[in-house]
Amino acid sequence: MSGRSVLSRQRRWVAIGAASVIVLGITTALMASTASRTSLDPDAATPGGTRALAELLRDQGISIERTTDGERAMTTGSSTTLVVAYPQLLRREDVQRLEGLSSDVILLGPVITGSGYLGVVSSATADIEDREAQCDLPAAALSGDARTGGAAFTVAPSAMAADGLGATTECFPDGDAPTVVRRETTNGANHTVLGSADFMTNEWIDQAGNASLALNLTGQKPTLVWWLPTPSYTGRQTLTSLLPDGVWPLLGVAAVIALTLAGWRGRRLGPVVVEPLPVAVRASETTEGRARIYQRYRTRDQAAAHLRAHIADVLGAHLGLPPTATADAVVDAVAQSAGRRADEVRVVLYGPPPEGDSALVTLGRQLATLEQEVRHA
Repeated sequence: MSGRSVLSRQRRWVAIGAASVIVLGITTALMASTASRTSLDPDAATPGGTRALAELLRDQGISIERTTDGERAMTTGSSTTLVVAYPQLLRREDVQRLEGLSSDVILLGPVITGSGYLGVVSSATADIEDREAQCDLPAAALSGDARTGGAAFTVAPSAMAADGLGATTECFPDGDAPTVVRRETTNGANHTVLGSADFMTNEWIDQAGNASLALNLTGQKPTLVWWLPTPSYTGRQTLTSLLPDGVWPLLGVAAVIALTLAGWRGRRLGPVVVEPLPVAVRASETTEGRARIYQRYRTRDQAAAHLRAHIADVLGAHLGLPPTATADAVVDAVAQSAGRRADEVRVVLYGPPPEGDSALVTLGRQLATLEQEVRHA
């Protein structure tokens, strides 16, 4: 084997290694970016995010600050509402500091410390569903039914009870156990613990009394601080934090080497060679062939299912819905865009299979018309 061949092979392995490092770095960066805009994030427009609630609050003149800084959260004052997105990440000392704040505090879930939060302890799981408030808390009573549950609580004396606690209100019960509890502290602050924050998310806020309850709870003060605790604050380490400091310069050098090799090899490539395929099959012929098979074996239900699934996917993508969107979400979005009733759209997209060829043809026309209406809306 010649020296030039050995050198070429070595360069190829260097290029492959450098490319692997770059792909790993990009993947890690994308995962970190995605994780920063996840559920209960006021900047996230995903179904589990809370951006819709944040926009409604801003429309009411409330200032919203999103933070991952625990010290910033712990220094909020009496003119502020502090929302804690992931209470299950809090340490015992965090819970104790929160209990002593003069700001209103809303926990979007139970804590996992043994004594709970101000004596509010998660005692059982509860189905997340629409419930009546069944309490005299104005923020809850004025909202009507709301999507609550997740955890049911027992309310016991807390460590602060030595100085006395103010009023305690238990709402949205699951049986005899509340799923939303508010306790007033000695400094006049209202601290609320939720079993679930589903009613605040983009997916559910426009249903039942969810928006009213979310606004009533979070919109009582002119400033709202939305705290998303991070693994570094809670003492948990991320994968990248375990890497030694010297690895980042090496990754930078590897990236430069990889780009240089890519440019060098790219200049050595010859012109693009066009090779005609032995057979070219038009897409229309494939479609017609499949349609004849469906017709021959009278599989109208399968043909209709394929048509409906294709149109639902096309309309969902056109309206910006995720691939995992439910049928209800697709129907609501299409109905709103096309200006039709939801039940009418549901029959077209998800109705029973056609009973004959003429019914199948009619369904195809209805689907085409619906697609045109949405595209021209």
